[in-house]
Amino acid sequence: EQAQRNEIAKLNLMAGQKAKGAIAYDMAKKYLAKGRAWLAKPSWQINYHLTLDLYSETAEVAYLCGDFEDVEQWVGTILQLAKTVLDTVKACEITIQTNISQNQPLKAINTALQVLQQLGIDFPKSPSQSDIRLELDTITALFSEKEVENLIHLPEMTEPDKLAAMRILSSITIAAQIAAPNLIPLLAAKQVNLSIQYGNAFVSPFAYATFGLILCGAIGNIKMGYQFGQLALRLLSQPHTRAFKARTLLLVNDFIIHWKEHTRELLKPLLEGYQIGSPS
Repeated sequence: EQAQRNEIAKLNLMAGQKAKGAIAYDMAKKYLAKGRAWLAKPSWQINYHLTLDLYSETAEVAYLCGDFEDVEQWVGTILQLAKTVLDTVKACEITIQTNISQNQPLKAINTALQVLQQLGIDFPKSPSQSDIRLELDTITALFSEKEVENLIHLPEMTEPDKLAAMRILSSITIAAQIAAPNLIPLLAAKQVNLSIQYGNAFVSPFAYATFGLILCGAIGNIKMGYQFGQLALRLLSQPHTRAFKARTLLLVNDFIIHWKEHTRELLKPLLEGYQIGSPS
């Protein structure tokens, strides 16, 4: 009977995920509630991963519905009962997005910095210009004798903790733009560094594009900045990078390409980025 209950719970989880993907959030809530009800008790002890998935999906759907008090409740349970930091990453991402939606960008940043610290990545809360310059110089020095374009041959990133760090780093870009713009170069540099060390991830094209923008606009290294922009565009052909395709196209074509190409070359890729990013 216990196995049967968990199988029904799993089917409801799958139905809830499918409904979420179809933007049928009320239906998703109902399926996920049924899934939690069918879990054999005590579910966190005897079927940990299924329970974690159901609670994480429930928290995300609550966020998508704007039920922010419910988000806090579900995330709180996950943070209390999860076994590892990695198991809390999705819940923390949901918390960050909720903070941003509630116009609390600093709270979102602080949440992210705490998770990153648990993942072994430390950031200064108020980075100085010397902190920023050191990070940028460390990376640009790597390319004094090798080409930026060779980064396209890096393997795909597979280490779970590094992928988790990339997800958290990318989740606070908007919050940093609003409340802590000095963090943006450090966020981009850290993601580029992780990509160089551990392989390209789904967010790497956007990180390379952001780094290219900083090199062109803030540092004045247009040659290398343009190379990072071209690298970002080439990586978009890989299927696992689709989630960041629209944002990467916008960033490269709005802020990098014009340094070396005529603006008439930008219209088609900008339109493509708009179409990809617009709801169908």
